[in-house]
Amino acid sequence: MQSNPTQMTDKERIRILKKAKELISNNYYTFLCPALNHVLNRKVYTTLLYSAFEVFPELIKYKPKIEGLHGAWFGGSKGKDIRIETLNSLIKELKAKQ
Repeated sequence: MQSNPTQMTDKERIRILKKAKELISNNYYTFLCPALNHVLNRKVYTTLLYSAFEVFPELIKYKPKIEGLHGAWFGGSKGKDIRIETLNSLIKELKAKQ
């Protein structure tokens, strides 16, 4: 993997997204950014100096209009399903670019 996470290949980014999806699916993490940051910290870097939005700028397309950039997205009882759906959409989008 690249030393700079913003320069990862789409294949590398897909691996990160899949692992984050697994963490959310298995209830290790609730929210997207902490799950993504956990995977980036464990798999790529000892200290993450980048936000999830810098590594995955596509995320911003899925941000609910009522939420701020750093707020908790997709709350409520269906939040987990929406987060997993978002990760699946990002994975599909990146696969289409390959």
